[in-house]
Amino acid sequence: MIRIRCSELENARENPSAYGQLLAVNDFSNGGGHGMLACVREVALAMGKEKFSASQGIKQIQQKFLAFSPTKGNKERQEDLIQGFAQYCKQMEKFAFELVDNSRMMKWDFSKDVMLTGKTPLVFANDEGYFALTLIETNTSWQHQLKFPLYQQYLTTHTIDCPLTEMSIGVFCLQSGKFEFKSFEEESIEACVNETTQILNAVLDSYTKYKK
Repeated sequence: MIRIRCSELENARENPSAYGQLLAVNDFSNGGGHGMLACVREVALAMGKEKFSASQGIKQIQQKFLAFSPTKGNKERQEDLIQGFAQYCKQMEKFAFELVDNSRMMKWDFSKDVMLTGKTPLVFANDEGYFALTLIETNTSWQHQLKFPLYQQYLTTHTIDCPLTEMSIGVFCLQSGKFEFKSFEEESIEACVNETTQILNAVLDSYTKYKK
């Protein structure tokens, strides 16, 4: 069985054949390097569970940033990330979000030979419903990526007992300091699942041929 992470899905989507060949000669199972954005995400997760203050969270991020070279570019980026995190804390309080499900490892069998993996978003709730959240650094066209409607399907099937319509998927952009959420319609999610199936099967075919 081959395992493909959600974070790699857009790369596979762009060229399934080439991605299958790369998968045959590279081990992507452990992910990439531990970057600055990952440090902020870790503290955001811990904050949701342990409910410490924004100032305590910032101190934790600053401590993690000590592992990076103190170049001018790194310092400027770190300052921007910290400012974004401070806005994140304010917006979390404004929307009265409460953490109801931690990030966990996805295990989605698309066939007996292909599994989609990766970590699910944090899930928060307020009086309006459930919100699955990913922190991003800069504005992107995230609504067009396959992984977000797939998250909505997976979470409502495996971890959160609610209809698809009560789950919103989205991001907090550290650059803009704003939430963006969308609840994908059932037909749209089904189309994404079908496209993902085709992509993963094409990756598997390429992987198998290259391994022979």
